[in-house]
This record gives sequence, structure tokens and C-alpha cells, in this order.
Amino acid sequence: MLNQYNENGDNPEGNRKGSSLDVYFDILFNTSFDLIKLNCLFLLACIPVITIPAALTGLSWVVSLMVRKKKYMLWKDFWKRFRSDFGQSLIFGFLSAIIYYLSGVSILYYMVVMQSSWVGLALMILFGLITAIPIVMSLYFFSLIATVNLSIAGIIKNGFVLSFLNLKKNSISLLLFAAAVALTVRFYPISLGFYILPIIPFLRFVDLYLQFPAIEKYIATK
Repeated sequence: MLNQYNENGDNPEGNRKGSSLDVYFDILFNTSFDLIKLNCLFLLACIPVITIPAALTGLSWVVSLMVRKKKYMLWKDFWKRFRSDFGQSLIFGFLSAIIYYLSGVSILYYMVVMQSSWVGLALMILFGLITAIPIVMSLYFFSLIATVNLSIAGIIKNGFVLSFLNLKKNSISLLLFAAAVALTVRFYPISLGFYILPIIPFLRFVDLYLQFPAIEKYIATK
């Protein structure tokens, strides 16, 4: 593993000062090879499609340790969260799929309506803003499952609250998510091959780096 830790399991450089952007790129550089290995582990765990949500939770847990500069062991930590949070992960996997499906269908519908009237354009923009809330909430689901001891209702509630409390940083995550979805749809099915690259671990790294200060501030983490 690239990072070095002391006997307490902490990165001795974990508290160094610097701008947020400097710290981000420093952590990303020091964990880049581990993100590639983590992607291989994630893809392996996704082979049965039903295990994708648990794999996302395992990935989110390892990435959360990376962004906090905590000690981690890729294989052990990934599978620990994969197994222990499998049930909750599956529930929120289905919930996220419903959110994405309904949002996509609705936006496509208003895009068709938009071609014939300004009312359609206004409705698409309005509905786009409304659907942004559950989409941002879904970006918190697996982060919260992995890092916080909460009930299903507690995860939904805190995901909703954090989508507003961390609004500025959530906007960055939402834009990256939208860009990834748009590019995947635009170049489908060729685009699916690009997910062999560590795209999902990278997106989760960005999400957790932006989310975790708010999660730690408002919720007791694992």
C-alpha cells in the first residue's frame, strides 16, 4: 500500500495544512494505484448483478478511509462492509434504481414536449431541479451505509438533509454524475467498456472527499 502509517493506524501526514485542492490531489496521487486495484475488486464483486449495491458499499468504505487518511486494507475492508451491510445496500440499490429510472423517463418526456412549446422547456427545467434532490440523496446512500450506523429511515432522512446542508459541494458531485450518465448514454454501448477503467472509484473518491466533512460534522461516523 502506498501510504505509511504509525502504530495507531494514522497517516503521520494526515493533518498537514494546505488548500483543499492541494490536499485532494495529494491524497488522489498517493492512492491512485490502490484505486486501480480497488476497481478490479469492485468489478469482480459485481459479476452477479444483484451484488452491485453491496460492492458499492464496500468500495465506499475503502474510499472513505482513503479520503480521511486512515489505515486500510483493500481486500479485508472491502469484503467486511460488503458482507455486513449487504441487506441495507440491496434495499438502497433498488431505491436508487427507481430514482434514476423515474428521473430519466421524466426528463426524456419533457425533452420531447420541449420541442413543441416553451411550456415544455419550463417544465423540464422545473422537474430537473426537483429530481436533483433525490439524485443527490442517492449519492449519499452508500456513503452513509458504509460510514454511519443508521436505520433505513435514518439514511433517507440524513441523505435529504445533507443534500441541502452541503449544497455547494453537492453541485459538483451532481454535475460529475450527470456528465458520466450523459456520456454513457451518448456513446452506448461502447461507453460500457470504459467502466473497466477506475471511473466509479474515482467518482466515489470525489463524492466522499466532498461529502465527508459534512457527514463528520453532523453525524457520528464509524
